[in-house]
Amino acid sequence: MAAIWVYLETAGQALSKGSLEALGEARRQADASGGSVTGLLFGGPGSATLAAAAGMQGADRVILAEDPACAAFNLELQLQLALRALAGSEAELLLMTVSTHTRELAARLAAQLGVGLAADCVELLRAGDGLAFKRPIYAGKAFETLRVAGKPAIATLRPNNFAALPP
Repeated sequence: MAAIWVYLETAGQALSKGSLEALGEARRQADASGGSVTGLLFGGPGSATLAAAAGMQGADRVILAEDPACAAFNLELQLQLALRALAGSEAELLLMTVSTHTRELAARLAAQLGVGLAADCVELLRAGDGLAFKRPIYAGKAFETLRVAGKPAIATLRPNNFAALPP
């Protein structure tokens, strides 16, 4: 896996706990495969400090859109910014935490890009030359492991199933 990207959400003036968990998992997967981690951060004024924090939490680089229009979540704006950032990139995997905002954003990104989406993942598994995604089914009574087609594959990660890197 050459390039793992992480969509970063904010919680007030900090990165969300789920985003820190996604960065931690991205870093572990990138280290295991010799890859890199890129963060995508779309936020209002002052977001540059959050980009620096993402660097300390595992991102090799952060693509930042800092604009007052990004201060509050706007699905259409976030979708267009993400599509623009991903266009022509080497991203093989895009990780997002599960939240009310990312559920729809992840689905719309996957549809626009024509790639697969693994939702509500609780584990990422090395599978040959790629990754497989473990997710609960039947109200959590069973699990399925799947692979998705297309690049970048998109996966949403359930909170509290992945560890953030130590500060």
